[in-house]
Amino acid sequence: MNQIEIWNGILTRKVIRCGTFSSVKILNREIESLVAHWNSDCKPFNWTVSAEEILEKVRAITSRMESLLRATEIDHVASRAA
Repeated sequence: MNQIEIWNGILTRKVIRCGTFSSVKILNREIESLVAHWNSDCKPFNWTVSAEEILEKVRAITSRMESLLRATEIDHVASRAA
């Protein structure tokens, strides 16, 4: 995941899922409040996976996608998905 996806997840967990908003203006205020609080004590995101581990996952997914794209019959796709 990239940092934008991580931030969107944090925003969703801390603001959007936790409340009921009667207007977009109120939701915007809550988001701005979270951003102000977050920025007052901000820390960088720490990656816990190495670049090589990420690349290996990308290679595995790419290989799987290529084999599915080469399939000519639905049975080929079903057998590879199992």
